[in-house]
Amino acid sequence: MRWDNSMRLFDEARGLIPWGVQTGSKKPDFLFFGEGPVYVKKAFGSHIMDVDGNEYVDYVMGLGAIILGYNISVQRDAILKTMSDYILTSVSSPLEIEVAKKIVALVPSAEMVRFFKTGAEATSAAIRLVRHIRGRDKILACGYFGWHDWANSGSGIPVCIRELTERFDWKDVGSLEGRLKSDEYAAVIVEPVIDNEPDKETLEYLRKITTLTGTVLIFDEIKTGFRFSPGGAQEYFGVIPDITILGKGIANGMPLSAVAGRRDLMKKMEDLWISTTYGSEALSFASAAATLNMINKTNVEKIWELGKELMDGLKSIIDRSKIDAEVVGFSPMSRIKFAKEEDERTFIRRSMESGILFKRGGYNFISMSHTRDDIQRSLDVAENALKGVE
Repeated sequence: MRWDNSMRLFDEARGLIPWGVQTGSKKPDFLFFGEGPVYVKKAFGSHIMDVDGNEYVDYVMGLGAIILGYNISVQRDAILKTMSDYILTSVSSPLEIEVAKKIVALVPSAEMVRFFKTGAEATSAAIRLVRHIRGRDKILACGYFGWHDWANSGSGIPVCIRELTERFDWKDVGSLEGRLKSDEYAAVIVEPVIDNEPDKETLEYLRKITTLTGTVLIFDEIKTGFRFSPGGAQEYFGVIPDITILGKGIANGMPLSAVAGRRDLMKKMEDLWISTTYGSEALSFASAAATLNMINKTNVEKIWELGKELMDGLKSIIDRSKIDAEVVGFSPMSRIKFAKEEDERTFIRRSMESGILFKRGGYNFISMSHTRDDIQRSLDVAENALKGVE
């Protein structure tokens, strides 16, 4: 398999665009360990075709933003219908109300909703909101929440900002009660699923101690929302946060995210100036409405069933091999965790060369368009790829 056109375009891009791409996780050395299908020509269902004409079964799925599948007719038709009338105007779109209603109906914690464009933007809005409500600046965080200053500690971020966010791991959740009793923290924000963690009891404990200490509990369900159940991980585990962050699959690849939560908390957002020019862009709302119409128990169960087949198959292959690796996660989003990076490199590249895109160092997402044929083909390729690791 060759990628001459992709790499020629990437060489040109590096002279024009920092990184050569817009998303760090799509850098070829990050995604493929080197040369690969950097640029797409066409996408359909669970497959993509690159600019060199190579076709792949995709599990990266736009870093989890694609839940229905690529180029789905009901989504495409909704976008084109709205585009024929308007895209963005000087006033708001009724579609905002329609999508807000759908989210309130699906997500247990959602009583009111504000929309944004990216997950990082939505989490930052939620953090500003809880700091305003609680009158405190410190945040306890477990997970990845985007590139904004409050959530990172790299160069270019003032030390005084970095110090306001304190990290913890799920295994350390038992130590949080004492810290929260100090009354220093505005909120605890977590990804409710990170690989195999946490379990239901841990989430229930976190809910209990945040309630006892009057601390706002935020679930970042950007990955898990609409994927673990129609109401997300909070419905799946039966643990309801105060505020929920949604994104990725909410609009099946169109730029939309949301902060949803209890009415008494969300109303406080009216005290703040949190606004964006593109907040009323209508094509993303049209896409979200079409996407959320497809979010139901039957379709989510299909994601779980196919994801389980993939996980079980990969576990069986690894068990039969001598590879130091394990399959972690849940059926809708799982990954192979390799002990050695070189083993992962061999697996990712051999799979890609055989037409299967697995995610390096991250989740493989199942969409509603994946099929059992996709899963079986992927397992056949994975078995051969893992033989190259032994």
